[in-house]
Amino acid sequence: MLDVNLNGVFLCSRAFSREMRAKRWGRIINISSIIAFIGTNHEAHYGASKAAVVGLTKSLVLELAPYNITVSAIAPGLIDTDMTAGATPEERKKAIELIPLGRIGQPADIAYAAVFLASDRASFITGQTLNVNGGEAMF
Repeated sequence: MLDVNLNGVFLCSRAFSREMRAKRWGRIINISSIIAFIGTNHEAHYGASKAAVVGLTKSLVLELAPYNITVSAIAPGLIDTDMTAGATPEERKKAIELIPLGRIGQPADIAYAAVFLASDRASFITGQTLNVNGGEAMF
């Protein structure tokens, strides 16, 4: 879990930031999770790895901002993916009841957030975690 969710993010950031530093421009967008902020009672290793991504994101800002590289994270809530497909109808219903918008998010919801953070319109946003969760967790 840590190798994929944290070490993978670190290694990709290190590899791609080399060229970004040379160009003095770039965008790094990491994927965290709502679980980084609210925890879970059955996957502590997942929550810890996603919380670490938030910390890594903030540290990378301090290293890379002088090169005009922004670093942000997206923290999805419940999204309709293969990861959540195994939930029973009862589990899905219970989860949706916690989401003020009353629905499960779609992968496109995360993609739209990433496109925004990668755009010039987000050029003054760095070190932030964009929570895309239908209002389930408001920080």
